[in-house]
Amino acid sequence: MDALSSILFWGCFGILIYIYAGYILILQIKVRLHPFRHKPDESHQPAISILFAARNEMASLPAKMESIRNLRYPREKVQTLIASDASTDGADEYLAAQDDVHFTALKSHQGKNASLNAILPHAKGDVLFFTDANTILHPGCLQAAARHFHDPHVGLIVGELTFKQEENWNAVGRGAGLYWKYENHIKRLESRLGSLLVGGGSLLIVRRSLVETLDPRIANDLEIPARVGAKGYKILYEPECLGFEKAHTRAGEEWGRTSRIVARGLRGFVVLLPIFLKTPMRFWQFVSHKFLRWFTLPLVLGAMLGAWALRDNFIPGAFFYLSLVGMLLAGIGLCALPYSPASKWMRPFTLAAHMTIMHCAALWGILKALFGRTPATWDIPESTRE
Repeated sequence: MDALSSILFWGCFGILIYIYAGYILILQIKVRLHPFRHKPDESHQPAISILFAARNEMASLPAKMESIRNLRYPREKVQTLIASDASTDGADEYLAAQDDVHFTALKSHQGKNASLNAILPHAKGDVLFFTDANTILHPGCLQAAARHFHDPHVGLIVGELTFKQEENWNAVGRGAGLYWKYENHIKRLESRLGSLLVGGGSLLIVRRSLVETLDPRIANDLEIPARVGAKGYKILYEPECLGFEKAHTRAGEEWGRTSRIVARGLRGFVVLLPIFLKTPMRFWQFVSHKFLRWFTLPLVLGAMLGAWALRDNFIPGAFFYLSLVGMLLAGIGLCALPYSPASKWMRPFTLAAHMTIMHCAALWGILKALFGRTPATWDIPESTRE
């Protein structure tokens, strides 16, 4: 019995340590040994096509269009293409009235990639800038990304998404912000190897020649980097290519968002497996950075089960009792979330609750993917548009 408990605890505990610390450590070692050396050219200004899909985004579109018009980039080199995914909130009428955009309206709700495919053939730029309707672009973001494409080895740039209104966030919003800070640290390390794993669909900039028709079943911020990396091009993270969004502040929306991302990510991994196998480095990155992390909750529960039998030993015992404390914090935080407490003394409780929601939603997303219930379309998270 002790042998089985030891295998269960040390196996699950070891994977958890690898996911959240070991992967980063290995990246740091690889960066020191084989960094990708690259110097941007500030004078490089290729023609750029900005593309995004909108589904009932009338609340976001005026600010989005203003941010595009305020970009510090030669206006004659910027093309804006927008697809409305069967919007019913007046977005079609608003977009049709904009004389500086190419607008396409879909008659039925088909999802983000199908919408992007409708406007992709009209893109004339040498570089495509994929963004989201609710992402406000920093005036200098185009130039920050464009300067890298003078290097023929660079195929894709991923910008930095920053969440606004931090002082007013509730626990769900703060949790999302902390998660992105952790993710951005990993992105910086992967970028220094020239092998950023995935991008964010709100700030994804790629050579036009490398983009094919998008698969409606897969998130474009997974598919495009996978295909670009498999062709041998470098994928970089540019923190000065800034975009701004409001974080989710409702637990239900965070649940839906995370479960959808994981379900689509798992299905995308299966579909793109032949592509990933062409690049063993990126296959290892996906397994380490994404796939194993999605199983955090089962791994924690497995480690706790093994640790309970071994609790008289220091490390298993410490893990078991600390996990119980974490569960208690999360339980109190879940009760407090509806009230959005602002007190700093409640933050450990509400942040623990946020992490619990995120990892439970990830497990739900895995189950949805396994039972073939992966969504191709999405619902607007209202709290990010308020």
